[in-house]
Amino acid sequence: MENIASEIVASFEDAFKRYFVIEGRTSRRSFWLFVAGYICVTIIISLIAKLLSANLGKTLSWLFELVIMIPSFTIGIRRLHDINKSGWLELLAFVPVIGWIILVVFACQKGDEGSNEYGAPQQALLPK
Repeated sequence: MENIASEIVASFEDAFKRYFVIEGRTSRRSFWLFVAGYICVTIIISLIAKLLSANLGKTLSWLFELVIMIPSFTIGIRRLHDINKSGWLELLAFVPVIGWIILVVFACQKGDEGSNEYGAPQQALLPK
């Protein structure tokens, strides 16, 4: 469990280091670890809202969503690059249901083994 938690942290660190970077690729594992971390933080914020204050929870939720919006979008673009698809397909996120399903299917696909149009595969993220 400790290893997976440190991998989630490493994935978040990578996403924030490459906050505005749309070039390159993000591995399937790194992408899904980022999603898992996002879900964990959302649950923690919900618990804070239940235990302390609904207003504090709403404020924290809004702040978290504002901070995470850009890296979520850019990591999605890099994930599409990993399967040799255009990052413009990330705009499918704005198409309710059908667009989301298509993006989940793409995110689940195995990335290209070697280099593709968008560069070399992402090296494994090593937890600190």
